[in-house]
Amino acid sequence: MVEINTQKLTFKDYYKQLGKRDPQIELRNRIISECGISTATFYKWLNRKTDNIPKLARQKISEITGIPVEDLFPD
Repeated sequence: MVEINTQKLTFKDYYKQLGKRDPQIELRNRIISECGISTATFYKWLNRKTDNIPKLARQKISEITGIPVEDLFPD
């Protein structure tokens, strides 16, 4: 993964800061695999098209990115 400052980044901001296509694809594929979701669902979550992201999925994404859940998914 790419080294970036993860302080106070939302999920979408973190994804954008990965910058290059390969790190974004790697992150996307890992989240899809570990959360058991489709690519369409991943992008709905990323673009906040739904606020219905399960708590366990939020926690898993937090573990993967190293960013607290409350920063990734501010209400």
